[in-house]
Formats: sequence, structure tokens, C-alpha cells
Amino acid sequence: MSNFMENYEDVNSRIERFKQLYPKGSILTFVELFQPENGWVLVRCEVRKDAESIAPDSSDIAFGDRALYPKNISRFFCEDTATSAQGRALNAVIPTNGKKPTKQDMSKTIKVENPVDVWATV
Repeated sequence: MSNFMENYEDVNSRIERFKQLYPKGSILTFVELFQPENGWVLVRCEVRKDAESIAPDSSDIAFGDRALYPKNISRFFCEDTATSAQGRALNAVIPTNGKKPTKQDMSKTIKVENPVDVWATV
């Protein structure tokens, strides 16, 4: 039986392919919301094929909730969320296998018991 994760590309591979296709490009990552007391971060990424372009060729966001991470890696939830936003934004400007989620995103797919509506408190 095949491992379904092998069908997903990791973000580093997307970044490397982007650099090869667009050597003058840029990947800009911004923290839009950071609430350390709640363990939340919202990250936006803009991708430009040419760094001199005014408007991005693609942008996307990712939301991180520290409470959903395993305890041993929860301190890296901001970095992981930034990586997720980058992978999602890169998906729109480089050829992919048709799967928008990255390997990192798919590894986080778990059933959440009693999810919290984080936007109700923002």
C-alpha cells in the first residue's frame, strides 16, 4: 500500500523550484495577527515572479493555533504557520501536481474535538 503523503510536495521543494523558474522573484512573509497569550498567529505571504513588481503574482494566508500542535513542537507554531503560507502562495505561480496542500499541511490533518471559534475573540 502506498503512503498517501508521497503525493504531496514539501514547501522547501516548492521554494527551490520557484527560485529556478524565477531567479529575480521574491517571497515576502508578513505576520498579520499575533496573539501569544492565545497562541494564535495569522501569516500572509506574497510571491512575485519579479521582485520589482508592484503587485504580487500570488498571495495566501495561514492561521496557526499553538494548541493544535504536539507539545514537543508547539514552540515552533509561528515558523510552521509562515512555512504553510509560503507553500500555499507558491502553489499559484509554479506548476504543481494539482494538490494545493503541502506535505507539511497534510501532516497536520487531525480531527479536532470541540474546536474554538478563534475569530469570535479577535
